[in-house]
Amino acid sequence: MCYVFAAVIVMVFFSFSNCLAIDYPLSAIEKEYVAIGHEEEKSGANTLVKSDGSLPRIHVTDSGSQVYPEVGDRVGVEYVQGWKLTFWNIGESGGENSKTAKLEGFLKYLSAGQILKDVNYTENAAGAREYSGWKSEPANPNDILPPYYVPEQVYTLGYTGGPNGVFYELGGVKQHSSGEPIRGEVQKDESTGLYYVQFSGAINVRLDISDPDVFKGFEKLAENRDLSIEEEYAYAFTDLSGEVIVEYEDGEEDFGADFYIGSNEKNRKVIPPGSTIKTGKDSYVVVNFGDSADFVLGPNSTLKIKKPEHGFFDTQKGQVLINIKKNIAQMIKEGSLDVTMNQAVAGRKGTTAVFIEEDGISTVKVLEGEISFKSISTGEVKSVLPGETISANKEGLSQLTKFSVEGELEQWEKAVPAEAIDKIREYVNQETKTLDNESKSSVFTVLPFVAVITLFIIVFLYKVLSKKSSVNK
Repeated sequence: MCYVFAAVIVMVFFSFSNCLAIDYPLSAIEKEYVAIGHEEEKSGANTLVKSDGSLPRIHVTDSGSQVYPEVGDRVGVEYVQGWKLTFWNIGESGGENSKTAKLEGFLKYLSAGQILKDVNYTENAAGAREYSGWKSEPANPNDILPPYYVPEQVYTLGYTGGPNGVFYELGGVKQHSSGEPIRGEVQKDESTGLYYVQFSGAINVRLDISDPDVFKGFEKLAENRDLSIEEEYAYAFTDLSGEVIVEYEDGEEDFGADFYIGSNEKNRKVIPPGSTIKTGKDSYVVVNFGDSADFVLGPNSTLKIKKPEHGFFDTQKGQVLINIKKNIAQMIKEGSLDVTMNQAVAGRKGTTAVFIEEDGISTVKVLEGEISFKSISTGEVKSVLPGETISANKEGLSQLTKFSVEGELEQWEKAVPAEAIDKIREYVNQETKTLDNESKSSVFTVLPFVAVITLFIIVFLYKVLSKKSSVNK
């Protein structure tokens, strides 16, 4: 009987432990991958390179700075700055299995150059070398030096994981000598179907991932995702007022009014992903994404819209109220509903929330659903539930505080027509009611099971104690 009891307890624990949230598809296989690329600018044709592939050390003397050529060194060698990124495809979404990424700089040589055979010099009183000449001969054109990895160019990065992941500096500690941050975003080359990492900040380079299966497990859960988004959904304005500007990626601009032609969907002009939407004083705009999402951009605000699989939008200034319905959340399975803010990354489970950028502080208010809010500077993560708000600045995350969901919606109604907010209010109330019903249903489903287990334990203990009492007699 003891074995049966133990088995029941194990079953109960296993059932509940499998309810723990997991941020990546079970079909995804955790594996280490490499992305490689190089900057476009080449070195000068007279570059001096040491025989081991490193660049010569600069010697400083009283008469100035100079490099010291040695026999065996090469001159006339061209090279480009290369970068190699080693990372695990699941990244932080693997929880305890999360691993950091490593970005390494290397010199990729493009020509063999000439090899120094004889170097003549004398040293003056200041210790500087005065060269009288040297002799060199062409190296074998095929004898190009192998890549040289620069010891000073090694950076440890965090990675959020998946086909829409972000590489960032852990703890917000700047590692580059320029003091600029290092940041990379995974993107997909639609022409080849391959993924790459676009770095910006201190290092501006594209690193290509040659393996087409790098995110195979993630994409398997969203087959034909891109086709559905491209053909069935498009960004468009459904309401606006005041000064609204649409700025394209090439710098050209159009007035928002040019995109809004009544409520007839067939007459709407599509806003291409990559565009930036700006509102002026006492202005607003409602951006619609088919039947799946609505964004309400308040006065004096700026946001950049992106493809849904890349996170919908980035907040830049002001405030935006977003309402993502369940069908789009189900269509994009790999957790790509992340929103990149100035000081934090928010996403995964949230459906209705307010995002605010003001005075270097990023704030989120959750009206419905759940949001994972991560500080870009420290990497700290906190879950934000309905009726909770949290902020992030350069120092990290604030404490969670409560706010009134209805009060927040009423504040939005002061700047935006009530009709637009009423639709969101109705959705929030409906989802809240559904969640309450599911919670009650879960309680009534679990209670009988708990009662049976409790009764089983009582009977078991009663029999054990009764048997012990009879033995003592």
